[in-house]
Amino acid sequence: MVAISKQNPGIPLEMARAGATFIMKGTGLTTLSGGVVQTAAGTFKAIPDGSAAVVKGFMLHLHTLSKNVIMEIGYTSVADGTGDFVAASPHIMIHTGDKHTGVGSEFITLPVPMYLTYSATCKAVAVKLTGSDNDAVVNFGVAGWLEETG
Repeated sequence: MVAISKQNPGIPLEMARAGATFIMKGTGLTTLSGGVVQTAAGTFKAIPDGSAAVVKGFMLHLHTLSKNVIMEIGYTSVADGTGDFVAASPHIMIHTGDKHTGVGSEFITLPVPMYLTYSATCKAVAVKLTGSDNDAVVNFGVAGWLEETG
């Protein structure tokens, strides 16, 4: 049985103790109508050569009325979050409707972690956000850990 960290939901305790965990997050993000891969500091995680990133969970929050946002978790071909983006998750969508603002998820623990191994085309865990228009205001978070593959 694997012990789970109370401070980092869904993360094995030994990974949390080893400092191998990561949290990617973005807050107050806008101008997302064309679909934007997040490349600001803290919004992606480089995968070192000889390692894999294990994504265990996420959260998504939409602040604005009558909007929607789609989040995709995936990887990019460049370690700084740029380059070609490939989605590894299905579309994760939330919509506020015309009555409620601040619609979001709690931290969602994936029943089967997403395992992204370093390769020529997989050098960073990244998130692509697509808003219904450029006025949608979004927060997101992704949590996981790095582990050696060799």
